[in-house]
Amino acid sequence: MNPLEQFTDQPCMILETFRRISTGLKTSVWFVQQEEKLHFRTIADSGKVKRIRNTSRININPCKADGESIRGWSVAQGREVSGTQTFEDSINRLFEMKYGDSYREVTRN
Repeated sequence: MNPLEQFTDQPCMILETFRRISTGLKTSVWFVQQEEKLHFRTIADSGKVKRIRNTSRININPCKADGESIRGWSVAQGREVSGTQTFEDSINRLFEMKYGDSYREVTRN
């Protein structure tokens, strides 16, 4: 089984990032899949991004919209991505297709 199959048709995922002292912090995030990668968005100076810059080790788990875990944890590698405008537009389209008006409302602010 492809490890990403468990994320198909799931609304959110729990992202666990790690502090320098190895303490894990869990956050529920919206995500999209593009080929063999999962993408989520957050502001560049968020704690999640800072922790991923320090250690790329992350754990991910599909979850319901309320953050309730659906399946088991998967170990993964995270990295900060800033791409070309074409890449950004592609990811935006995926988020809009998946989340529709909810995503457009969040990104308006």
